[in-house]
Amino acid sequence: LLLSLLLFPKCSIQKQFFLNKAIAVSICQALSTFGVNAKIKWPNDIYVENKKVSGVLIENAIHSNQLKHSVVGVGINVNQLSFPQNLPNPTSMRLCLNKQVDRTLLLEVVCSFMEKNYLLFKNNSFTQIDDQYHSLLYKHFEYTSFKIENKLVDLKVLGVSASGLLELEGKEGLKAFS
Repeated sequence: LLLSLLLFPKCSIQKQFFLNKAIAVSICQALSTFGVNAKIKWPNDIYVENKKVSGVLIENAIHSNQLKHSVVGVGINVNQLSFPQNLPNPTSMRLCLNKQVDRTLLLEVVCSFMEKNYLLFKNNSFTQIDDQYHSLLYKHFEYTSFKIENKLVDLKVLGVSASGLLELEGKEGLKAFS
């Protein structure tokens, strides 16, 4: 399922990553209604266990430190049973559920959650969006391996900042990555 939405958030660019958070939360909530336990893998993927089921790309138009409009692109693997070899870890809703999923119904549910969460964004309910986002964050409060300067390092995922930086904790303290 591929879809693009044109939105007119008209907000400060400092708040633009909250739009990304709202959209990612919406996809996880929609998948959950079908029985798929999805998590948000920073910065723009949706995972089920250790496999990618969906992705989000947002292109923003900015003028005078204001977010004027955003094109939100979403792809969800719905009924695929096989994938190209070059994709490292894909899955689909069908593989997760062992049954076909109605794409029209999925689209309706995704759009319903996007509308709900976009209205939260428009109403400056950033704390609520942030809380939902972090409750769905992949590997939240877990140690996981990251490749930093060509070295594998185990770091604890603490969260994602308002500006979209991944916040990690290691032996040397807190670090944030873009």
